[in-house]
Amino acid sequence: MDRSIHDVERLDGRTAVVTLRRGAGHELGIEVARLLATLEADGVSRFVVDLRTPQLLNSKVLDALVRAAAHLDPRTGAGLAVITEQQYVRTILEVTETGGLLFLADSREEALEALPPARA
Repeated sequence: MDRSIHDVERLDGRTAVVTLRRGAGHELGIEVARLLATLEADGVSRFVVDLRTPQLLNSKVLDALVRAAAHLDPRTGAGLAVITEQQYVRTILEVTETGGLLFLADSREEALEALPPARA
């Protein structure tokens, strides 16, 4: 049985879509932080994180996303877009100050369009 809390789809060498699964559990924030760091070490700098499936997200997940976005420089084509339909998640991410850019989107297409253009 697959116990993974996420699915990762690599669109190209620099872009990945991470979809969190339902029932991911209380360790989700730590695992999201590790996953994003691992992907970044592997050359990914353009992230789409789909939060539509989990019904409840703890603050550690949102903290991991804010921290990941803080050092992504949009001038190099890097960025992080979050897909969510949950108003409380949108509100928290909108009011949280980050050093980088964190984009909010309603769909995968909108999230990919919101990311800065990929640079060579």
